[in-house]
Amino acid sequence: LPILLLLIGGIIDFGNLYIERGQWDQALASYKESLQIQRDQGNENNEGLLLSNIGGTYFLRGDYEAALTYYQQALTIREKVKNPNDIADTVYNLAETNLRMGRYDETLTGYLRVLELRRGANPRPPSPRRTWNRRRPTAAAHRWPGAAGATQRARFSTSPGFGFRIPV
Repeated sequence: LPILLLLIGGIIDFGNLYIERGQWDQALASYKESLQIQRDQGNENNEGLLLSNIGGTYFLRGDYEAALTYYQQALTIREKVKNPNDIADTVYNLAETNLRMGRYDETLTGYLRVLELRRGANPRPPSPRRTWNRRRPTAAAHRWPGAAGATQRARFSTSPGFGFRIPV
């Protein structure tokens, strides 16, 4: 089991590396491979994270319909796990995607739900991983020109993928 967890962590990290380099197809392949392993193991918490990462990758590519599909799947899983912070992150992802698609009523509803969830949740302490993810895309943009657009869109990253959130 520890080897499997190490393998899963490695696949997720490869997906993040591909995101920073603007290699969307490779990131999607990495996340989807890890997702299948998580589903086989019945790990719903990581399944929700990976679905969110896949949705975030489609979001960064500008494929908002696909992003909505994966974010909605992530929300379904995360509501089963019942972690209010993860639910709020996913609802925010959905709201941001709806905003990009011009669906303003859904966006406002999402933002209001995020505020409600954040008020009812214990605030999560900042982790070194989250801090690293917030700074990393900026550095990557200087090395890989394809990451410049991702830098702007990923500045609120708070999870090992692109789980966007707003401060409350």
